Amino acid sequence: MAFIHSYLSRLRFSLRRDVVDHHDILLLSFFNREECHFLMNVYSDNRHSAVKFMLDQIIDIPNLLYMGGNFNIRDTEWDPSVSSHLAAGQALMDLADFLGLVRSLPELPVPTHYSDTDGHANSVIDLIFLGMSCAQVLHRIEPDLRQPSDHAPLLVNLPISPENICFSKKVLKRNSDKENNFLSSVTMELRALNFSRLDSMNDLDLLSKAISRVISSAWNANARNITVTTRSKEWWNDKCKDALATYRHTGARENWCLFCSTTRSTKWSFFDDRIAEIVSTNKCPWDLISWVKQHKLPAVEAIWY
Repeated sequence: MAFIHSYLSRLRFSLRRDVVDHHDILLLSFFNREECHFLMNVYSDNRHSAVKFMLDQIIDIPNLLYMGGNFNIRDTEWDPSVSSHLAAGQALMDLADFLGLVRSLPELPVPTHYSDTDGHANSVIDLIFLGMSCAQVLHRIEPDLRQPSDHAPLLVNLPISPENICFSKKVLKRNSDKENNFLSSVTMELRALNFSRLDSMNDLDLLSKAISRVISSAWNANARNITVTTRSKEWWNDKCKDALATYRHTGARENWCLFCSTTRSTKWSFFDDRIAEIVSTNKCPWDLISWVKQHKLPAVEAIWY
């Protein structure tokens, strides 16, 4: 199981069963500066099935930044309480070498698996392997955060190229005074442009840039910045904002009822307008229901089909 923060949606994370299809291997891809990278979580049982699967299939995964998980292998290479170097440990090292990975060292070497059985010692069976670009990165073992599990979480920070993930954008509220000002400004400025001289590519280029400046200037003068969050609602407006501010200031029940009434009427008005727009524009009310729309296949499945 993997959890991806919604703020990272720009990196286009995807589950990649098309590359590795195994019930104990979770392979994720993401894009950073238009280059595809991979992260892989592994659970290898006491028969080392996942490791054997990867070695038998000879699956090459380019730009693999991370491989980690519970490998169920005690070996002297990473567990000081073990004196032997097992064939399973060597197979895991061979797999990491084939994938271009090196074993990450912990900041503080402590056990990762804590046994509740008397006579069974704690051990190191959870490991992290990183790509060559992250070879010097250390990971942390957090035994205090393991309850109720018998495995301690492993935490690592992976450096990637800087990516502009924008949490805000400029918007113009529909049917507002600002939208009317924007349209009026663009209309007036476009009328003032000279469209009569288009004798060369240079003239066309200059006119295109002038049109772009007119629209950009009007947009920046009238649009406002909003912060996009998981709780952002398209129907929210200034009336809702003012009603909520009034309730928070007074705490009065009647103001809470007024806030609820305002948001309810705003939602009704917003969705009534959307329904009317869809029905009158494309005459297709079925577009209001998401499950009847055409399903876009992933790129790989589209190629298969």
